[in-house]
Amino acid sequence: MRALLTVFVAVLSLLTIGNSVFFAAPVNVEFWFHTSNVQETDAMAALVEKFNKENVDVQVELVNVAAASKAEFQEKLMTAIVGNVAPDLVYADPQLISEWGPAKGMFIPINKIAPVHLLEADDIMPAAKQVLYVRGVWWGLPFRTDSRGLFYNVDMAEKAGLDPSKPPKTISELDLWAQKLTIRDPMSNTYQQLGFFPYKHNDASGLLYLWMFGGEFFDWDALRPTLTKYPANLQATRWIQSYAERYGNLSPKSTDFINELHAMRIDSTSALASYPIQKPALRFLIGEIPVLEGQQPVTLTAGVSLGIPTGAKNPEAAFKFGLYLLSTDTQLAWWESARSLPVRLSAIRRMGSRVYDRRELVLVQLLPYGKTTPPMGNVIRDAFDKYQVQLRALTMTPEQVLQEAQREAELAYEETFPL
Repeated sequence: MRALLTVFVAVLSLLTIGNSVFFAAPVNVEFWFHTSNVQETDAMAALVEKFNKENVDVQVELVNVAAASKAEFQEKLMTAIVGNVAPDLVYADPQLISEWGPAKGMFIPINKIAPVHLLEADDIMPAAKQVLYVRGVWWGLPFRTDSRGLFYNVDMAEKAGLDPSKPPKTISELDLWAQKLTIRDPMSNTYQQLGFFPYKHNDASGLLYLWMFGGEFFDWDALRPTLTKYPANLQATRWIQSYAERYGNLSPKSTDFINELHAMRIDSTSALASYPIQKPALRFLIGEIPVLEGQQPVTLTAGVSLGIPTGAKNPEAAFKFGLYLLSTDTQLAWWESARSLPVRLSAIRRMGSRVYDRRELVLVQLLPYGKTTPPMGNVIRDAFDKYQVQLRALTMTPEQVLQEAQREAELAYEETFPL
């Protein structure tokens, strides 16, 4: 009886007009936002202000949560949810939402708040939806994404006699470029310049390389890692080790590309925005991520989503604001202000004529081939990353690395997502 009364009250509190929702009385939505990117903070503030002007029935309070790191933000969020003082909406990693929701009950299923046919539309990037749909339940709303490509130094390529207008597209071409762009000092036997080394890129700790060879590391239906299932994963891991065999057990830094010690690096749209500011004189272009011959292009798309925490006081109003952020016009406005990629394909198509930087265009054109990491993807990533240390030291075989990483990650998934 109480459940029926709750539903009845919820229905009375709003009136449905077409695809929009209008609340009979003004409702406040507390929206937690956390990013170190000032441009994104300003862009979101402008979107909230516009929404509040256009919607008298719902007013959004943008709360920029002070936190030194993503982990600190997540700790504050968990404390708020457990303490029954949760915000109505949070801006968070989709992997967090799709883990905390089904495994810990800390997010409200979107299915319980409103019809989800808008989320199931073909107009939203498949990868952005996939990570939020777990065991038949929608746990959040996708909002923004990113894309990765092969960044390469133009000056270094020209000096090596390579054509910067024709970057490597296959693994064999990448290997060839890496060799030609590597300069070793014969006196000290150290590298003055390294062409490429598969370590410390923006590559999900090496999991991206498995996709480059046509492999997969996760079964989305079973919610289990698949590191040992696909022969392509072993082929990719052998390729990673081949670089250690050729160049030694190196530990490059993520800053080596911008410091012009590395000629090539896999990086994302955020790097494209920051590199010209950090080092204006750096001449670089972006190509597709090289793949094994015969494989289709691929990119890693991460991004941020919107979740409605358990205990939210106004979940329906939060959902209304979430749909506003997911609309084509709002997604386009977000990209224009924050230079952060939208998840709605109609917005991406409209971006086409407005992308003037050909480097950004490459990253945008890769979006239809985007793949993302699953709930608890950090568990697979950390396990694979840990054993790559021994892989590069040549103290573990590629087979052993995949077996140990699979065993470790599988135990964690069995505990969190029991069958």
